[in-house]
Amino acid sequence: MTSKIGKEFRLSEISGFGDKNSLIIRADHGMTFGPISTILDWDEIFQKIIKMKLIDSIILSPGQAQRHLNLFKGKFAPKLLLKIDWSNVFRTATHYLPAEKITHTKIASAEDALLIGASGAVAYYFIGYERDEDEARHFESLGKFVNESNENGMPLIVEVIPIGKKIDRTRKKYAEIIGLGVRMAVEAGADMIFAPFSGSIESFRNIVEIASVPIFMLDLDEESTLDKSIEDVRNALEANARGAVFGRKIFESKNPVKTVETLHSIIHE
Repeated sequence: MTSKIGKEFRLSEISGFGDKNSLIIRADHGMTFGPISTILDWDEIFQKIIKMKLIDSIILSPGQAQRHLNLFKGKFAPKLLLKIDWSNVFRTATHYLPAEKITHTKIASAEDALLIGASGAVAYYFIGYERDEDEARHFESLGKFVNESNENGMPLIVEVIPIGKKIDRTRKKYAEIIGLGVRMAVEAGADMIFAPFSGSIESFRNIVEIASVPIFMLDLDEESTLDKSIEDVRNALEANARGAVFGRKIFESKNPVKTVETLHSIIHE
């Protein structure tokens, strides 16, 4: 008996509704951005969308996962994905407590994910650090997460996120940067990837092919409209993405349940 068997079972759990596509909702914002007023009643929102069988998985921090285990009980309950690291990278100059230096640290382990009953562990991989030694340190920590996950039969899902002044947002360069980050994460041993849309169907299809593991579109652009993000989901699916990951944009929408219904219909049509 090997841990690989457990990992295969959990990987299959993350893909829901029989079509191998997934709608994943993240609710780990509290430890990154602080309190968000529209998310104060997110438990009620989740109860509604779970009852309607609209989502496949939820990303939670370790503390929230322990408090809300009720969300993951029952035949049609979504799967728990545990966030196992933290960073202050999103606390930019406009935040009420801006970060002076980008830091990244482990807050939980693959074993913790296993003990709490998670189907996967989620970790960042930032590409675009100003200092090469910071990039190397993060890549090293990713390798440690991979080893832990393999030992415990826990799928490791890596969020590839371009950061910093080095990032060229022009379409071609941005796609190449995302592709590089994705390939690095896969080479380190990621089992699944969350990555932002690269700007075109063709370039994102290339990224999917580069990965050779399931890729989900990560709704990363908080400045874009909800309609634009939904269009990106359609394009990402056309490029063979396996679904999408949404967070704040759902909770900040006028009708979160309706927004989830729309995303579900697109991803599982």
